[in-house]
Amino acid sequence: VDAFIRNNQALILSTLYLAFSLLVLGYAMGYSVLKVETADLVIAKGHLSAETINLRKKAAELTVKNKKVVAAIDSMPAFLEHINSLAQLHKVIIRELVPDTQDKLKYRIEIWVDYPTFLRFTASMENLNVSISDLEIRPYNLAKTPPIHVVKFYITPKNNAAPLKSERLDNLLVAVAEQGKRNPFIRKVSLPGQQGPLFIDLTWVHKLSMITREDDKLVALIDNHDYAIGETFKSVEGSIALQEVTKKRIIFAKETE
Repeated sequence: VDAFIRNNQALILSTLYLAFSLLVLGYAMGYSVLKVETADLVIAKGHLSAETINLRKKAAELTVKNKKVVAAIDSMPAFLEHINSLAQLHKVIIRELVPDTQDKLKYRIEIWVDYPTFLRFTASMENLNVSISDLEIRPYNLAKTPPIHVVKFYITPKNNAAPLKSERLDNLLVAVAEQGKRNPFIRKVSLPGQQGPLFIDLTWVHKLSMITREDDKLVALIDNHDYAIGETFKSVEGSIALQEVTKKRIIFAKETE
């Protein structure tokens, strides 16, 4: 063996050198591939970061754009004019019109009105470009007939709360204007000094001017029209029939199902 090594020493050294070179070359190639792949990852990360920044920028621009689209009011005088026109139409005093503390696009409105006026006012409000929410109704002065209530609600205007036009809104106004709707805030009362049946007081809306006698019957002058017992009268409670006429009051009856 020693003789073989001595005789072939150069060959053996060459073989070992070749093997070592191949090993080093393989390691170098593997390292280079790893280095290239790592560099590719760094480049990809840079691209992703740049793309993320661009997407965030576009999202921010879109958010600002959307906010501009839903910006409710670009002319405060126009907005106030639309609200004020309804208040004048229904003889309503707006006690408060303030922006919400949490949502600057919402405004709180407070009015002190009776129930029929509240219906007419809010129905007209729906004819404006607004959304109505968070309605509150609380008693304020129940001694009046009809009772006065504190009404609060929020509106979210769009396009300066400009008036809208549609068949549905027109039908809503017609329906609200119809008589015969029950006022849930009016309590029935008994006649003074009597324990008899309860009645709904209509003196707040219909005016009894006088009671006269024609031949053997009493006739009541109501809203400048004469009515005798048995005749039908159009009131806020609908069609009611004159049932009784005395020197102090008149009593109507309404048929119910």
